[in-house]
Formats: sequence, structure tokens, C-alpha cells
Amino acid sequence: MLYEWKPGEREHNFGDHLAVLLGEIFADDVWQSIQTSKKQTYYLLGSVIDDWCIDEALKADTTPCFVGCGTRGEKISRLNARRSIFLGCRGLLSQKILRRAGQSVEVIGDPAIIVPLLVERTPKSGERIFIPHVLDPARNDFIASAVGCDEKVSAITRSHSDLMEIVQKIAAAEFVLAGALHAAVVAYAFGVPFAFFKQDYVDCHPKWYDWASGVGLHPEFVQFHGNARDGEAWYASISKHLIVLPRSRILKCMNKIGPVRSEVWNAADAFDAKFGRVKSRTATRNGILGRFFG
Repeated sequence: MLYEWKPGEREHNFGDHLAVLLGEIFADDVWQSIQTSKKQTYYLLGSVIDDWCIDEALKADTTPCFVGCGTRGEKISRLNARRSIFLGCRGLLSQKILRRAGQSVEVIGDPAIIVPLLVERTPKSGERIFIPHVLDPARNDFIASAVGCDEKVSAITRSHSDLMEIVQKIAAAEFVLAGALHAAVVAYAFGVPFAFFKQDYVDCHPKWYDWASGVGLHPEFVQFHGNARDGEAWYASISKHLIVLPRSRILKCMNKIGPVRSEVWNAADAFDAKFGRVKSRTATRNGILGRFFG
């Protein structure tokens, strides 16, 4: 089966909903078998490596299988770790926690970085967009202009078209102020400047540090900002530290749960042939990612 955390019975959260989009790397019959598997519970992204998720999968008499996922900064039991499958992890913090649980796992980054391989390019809108976290108590009260943005985008989705609309808005944006981690991840994937948002609420500080570590940002560079102006200044100061993660590394892990479609491999290979070996170049739209996705 496929795991997806949902904020409501008929609602999805943008970041968790991306798992459905990632399923497009597989042929339809392979994806169907993953979603309906009675032997394994698949976690294709998210901050889900914890004892609770593992226990729930085991209670359902399935083996938990995590692909590029991350922890929430909490240790996991060695017994649960031994009973799980880890196909890469999101960042250095997750790697450290898994090592303490007796598991040696490669950092591959967040699987959402392959989203640009699956969607058509979008013309630039020139807009600064703001995506608050789905659980931020003030999410409905925020005004885009008050944080220096042109548009506030809800992280709530109810359909595949809603999901794609958010992806396209991020891809087209001039800048993304991200209260939701995967808003930043997808922005990074498209080479769009981003910053981490905080006023009174941040969901799980460790997960932000974890993802940032996987793209080259040491903890001292990780900051949260309450408006776009400060966020853009922060991004300008740290963008030179961002590294470009090979997309094929994600696909190699995904391929262990089901064969990835050849056209997706080809797109990843084309990306990696140009940029995958570059370890210290900027990942801005004006930099090497911008030249690929622009």
C-alpha cells in the first residue's frame, strides 16, 4: 500500500500529495501494484521515518519501505529499523539517526526533486508566492502583500489538478516564501529562489535542517524569515553553497520497488550528464538549474 498523510478525509497536503505525482515514473500496472500491495507499505517521501509509522505498517502485517524519506529528529528503535527497508534518505540528520539505529543509508535528497522530470515547463510569471504550512494556525489570516508576496497559495489540494496547479505556480515563480517544506524542495528542483518562512509557527525544525543538509547547507546557514525581502536577501547569500543532486540517484532507489519508465531515466540521465557531477555551483534559475529548466 501507499502511505500518505492527509489533513482531512477529502483533503491532501501538497507535500504528501506529491507521492501520487511521483508514481508517474512507473508504468500504470507497476504503480497500481505498489498502491495495492499487501506485503509492503511504501513511503515515497516525507518526514515519516519514525517508530509510529513503522509500528503502524507492522500492525497491518506489511514491511515498511522508505524511499528518500526523512526523520523528524527523533531516534528510532534498532528493532524497528531492522524490520524496515530504507532506500536512501533525505539528509544528513536522518542518516545520522539511522546509523545510530544500526542502518547505513545513503543520502539521496528528497524524491520531490524529480518533479521537473515529470511536468511540462512553465513560462515565468515573475511573481513572488507564499505557501504557508497546512497546520499553521494563522494560515487563513495571512495576507500575501503583508509578507511581500504577490499571491498566497494554499497547501491544501483536493484533486490532481490542484496538485499540478501548485507545482506550476512554483515553477513559474520569481521567488517562493515557503512555510511548507516541499514548497522549498520543489522550488529548488526548478531552480527558483526560495526561503524558509516563520512568524509564530514552524512545523518540526529538524526536518528543515535535514533537507537543507542534503543540498549543501550547513546548520549555520539555515534561517527562517517572515517576509520575502529578507528571504530573498538570505537566498542571495546562501545560493552559492547549494549543490545539485543527481536525479538518477533517486531513480535508482525507486527502481528497486518497481521498474522506472525509460523516458524518465532518459530525462534524468540528460540532467545528470550536464549537471549531476557539479558539486558546488549555484542552483538558482539564473544558474545551472535555470539554464536547464528555464
